Amino acid sequence: MWGVIMKSLVITGDSLSYNRYDYLDEPRTNAWDCPNGMGSWSFRLRNLFLSTAKGFKYADELNFNEQAISGIGEEFDPMDSVFGERVRTVIPKDDKIRFEAESDNGKIVLYLQKRPRNYCRFSISVDGICHNERIDTYGDNSFYRGWSVLPVELACDKNKKQHEIVLSQFEYADDKPMVTIAGLSVEPRYSVVTGQGCRTAKFINFHFEQRVAAFSPDALVLIFGGNDVLYYSPEEYRENLEIFFKAMKARFPECKLITVTIPPSALYTGLTNGVKYTSQKDWDENQAKYNNIMIEVSQKYGAQTVVTEELFRGIPTEKWRFDDVHMKRFGNDLLFEKVKEILFS
Repeated sequence: MWGVIMKSLVITGDSLSYNRYDYLDEPRTNAWDCPNGMGSWSFRLRNLFLSTAKGFKYADELNFNEQAISGIGEEFDPMDSVFGERVRTVIPKDDKIRFEAESDNGKIVLYLQKRPRNYCRFSISVDGICHNERIDTYGDNSFYRGWSVLPVELACDKNKKQHEIVLSQFEYADDKPMVTIAGLSVEPRYSVVTGQGCRTAKFINFHFEQRVAAFSPDALVLIFGGNDVLYYSPEEYRENLEIFFKAMKARFPECKLITVTIPPSALYTGLTNGVKYTSQKDWDENQAKYNNIMIEVSQKYGAQTVVTEELFRGIPTEKWRFDDVHMKRFGNDLLFEKVKEILFS
């Protein structure tokens, strides 16, 4: 077992890190431009990471004294719900939302979803003791279309198991406040997918603070190379990966690192780092150089690597690949299972 307690998971890279293909018709520049309910490998991994926290319960396992709607509300896109119909949206009654939670370790973590409409501010009390900060569920549309997950850590008496949670003192801007609750646990977990399409390892180095360090990862999954092969020499790619891993080791030395190589891709007929390839064989050999660099640098810094060439070997391309490089749902399924196996081993 990995020695570090994993509280924060970051999944990042290029468009393959969120792989909206075969799920969404319209392009998405960033992972956080996609709806929470997208079923790609990384979004499923994110959700699994949250739902395997100690003592986790989905919102549909909680008993609310007030009206609780399945999902995020009928007038909203169900794709924005992080756990589908297992999420509950609750409407306050007499300025309160009340439910019970179990914890015997002095901690309760409430997983809310922010909202682009019917958002609100409120106070939370546990067993009559008010939490210090007021909670604001306003969802910025630039992140998961305004529906990002908001973990709220609460203290409770560790000498008792059953606890009453009360949300009260609501302030709101729309016609009525609504609180969307995804679940709760007794240990904090946070997970985010921060990739951007058409980007390279050099990009993630430049945006390291925003897309990696800001989330203090205990585990990180990285997939790059598909665009690096177009713009940078193998030596430059190695250098950019070295910069990234050195930054990770300096800032987060105990972080569990998982890397994913470029999936087998179709021949690119344009200029590739100044070279025009005319055969699939030559293209594959060139891509293999970049994948080997990812494997070598990963080993150097203690990262475990998913070698996609091995993962998809023997499977007809049309079954797992959507276009020249991105994955169909079947390919997502395979990659999800493999990364999950490494992450939780």
